[in-house]
Amino acid sequence: MLVLTRKAGQQILMDKGRIQMKVIKVEDDIISIGIDAPLHIDIAREEVFSQNRAQEKCASLNRGAR
Repeated sequence: MLVLTRKAGQQILMDKGRIQMKVIKVEDDIISIGIDAPLHIDIAREEVFSQNRAQEKCASLNRGAR
C-alpha cells in the first residue's frame, strides 16, 4: 500500500491524471475528499461497497434457489 501525506487543497493524481483526488477539508479527525474520475470508474465508501456486495450475494443465492 502506498501511503501519501497531503494537506487541504493538495491533490493526488492517478492513471496519468485521469483520476484526481483532492483533500477538500481536514477538521478534527474528519477528512473531506473530492474525487474526479471517468464515469466508468466505480467509486464507493467501504460501507456502501460492502452493503452492495452483500445484497448482490443474497440476490445471487435467491436466483440459484429457483
